[in-house]
Amino acid sequence: MRATPLADHLVVDLSRHLPGPYAARILRDLGARVVKVEEPAMGDPVRQAPPLQRGVSALATSLLAGVESVALDLRRGGGRAVLDRLLAGADVLLESSRPDGLERLTGAAPAEMARRHPRLVVCSISGWGQSGPHRLRTGHDLGYQALGGSLAPVDGMPALPAADLLGG
Repeated sequence: MRATPLADHLVVDLSRHLPGPYAARILRDLGARVVKVEEPAMGDPVRQAPPLQRGVSALATSLLAGVESVALDLRRGGGRAVLDRLLAGADVLLESSRPDGLERLTGAAPAEMARRHPRLVVCSISGWGQSGPHRLRTGHDLGYQALGGSLAPVDGMPALPAADLLGG
């Protein structure tokens, strides 16, 4: 059996929608163990993304195959404590909130997480970046394409989620 480059690495995935789970999928394909932390009530919205096959999202089936999942309420101390224990053994934290979102969600800003867990690499995927005038705005692929003028269908085919895939 051929060794995989990330076989001894743990990725904790707090991301949602397409870019983060896609990045996690790539890391998993390279051999990393990926643990996805999801909201208890709904999970990642990608789980409801059409098309659905027998009530299951085809996109989620593809992106989340081989990914471990844990439902944690990070707004409460118990969920945050479990996350902190996960991060103690992790190499990468993947998150996709606005620049202020990680601290609001977990109670710790990226710098605090790095202090607590020195080997942890925090990878933040945010729609408008970590700085600049739009950094606190919510962003999705359709908006980026519309702003950039590339949303129009080509030969009758809808636009691909290029920003989401390239972001991931």
